[in-house]
Amino acid sequence: MRELLLNVELARRVELAEAQAAVECGEALGRFRPGSGAAVRRLAGGFAVYCGKGSPITQAVGMGLDGAVSAEEFDRLEEFYRSRNEPVRVETCPLADPSFIEHFAQRGYRVTEFSNVMARQVSPDETCPEPPEGVTIEKIGKDQIDTASSFVDYMPPATAAIEDQYYGQYGLPNGTFESPKLSLCKESVHMAGQIQDFPIILFSPGLGNSRLLYSALAQYIASFGYLVVSIDHPYDANVVEYPDSTLILGANITTDAQIELRWSLHRQRRRIV
Repeated sequence: MRELLLNVELARRVELAEAQAAVECGEALGRFRPGSGAAVRRLAGGFAVYCGKGSPITQAVGMGLDGAVSAEEFDRLEEFYRSRNEPVRVETCPLADPSFIEHFAQRGYRVTEFSNVMARQVSPDETCPEPPEGVTIEKIGKDQIDTASSFVDYMPPATAAIEDQYYGQYGLPNGTFESPKLSLCKESVHMAGQIQDFPIILFSPGLGNSRLLYSALAQYIASFGYLVVSIDHPYDANVVEYPDSTLILGANITTDAQIELRWSLHRQRRRIV
């Protein structure tokens, strides 16, 4: 197998491949959530990407590999992020043009981390081992994104409105629970009827809270291979909404005796489940 030659041309290919993945994430987020503020801008031979505050995708990638970078281009890079109240984070290749590196030094930037990229030649006739039983690998194209995942309301509108009203007294802005969406994978036809024995986690929300407040947490736990069953506590949670849209509002619990009774019911329900 021929060894790879580490040069600017190879570095540009690798950096722009990573940049393209970030660009497509930003564009997809803009399509699915128009109010997210997601944005992409071509700058200095690479891309500046914004996918929300603190997102690991919110950074600039692939810059400085097409020759000298002017002060005006660097100004546009800074303006892109600072206009969105976001720190300027740039993933920079060591083979980037020296002019690009000099701008960082002149403007007080610092290195926060290093990362290595490994690469090897892939032969056109190279084959890969079959995946383990129960694992399916599929290539998803742009025209299949909608069939692979979907966005749903984080909680039903009626429940969200009640939670907004309740938590508004603690300073949360109106619409906090009505606007978020939850990204869900649609069931693969290959997995139908193939669910095996996965470990089960029974999740009971905190005193007075709806299970729906923890949907993102349950989804995260499930991503590690668990089946997560979350339960609601009628009259204990602020609101419980049944599949037929019936709403059960929480009781007014104020005394220590009432709180103790509440916990007792919590324990009994978990034992029943």
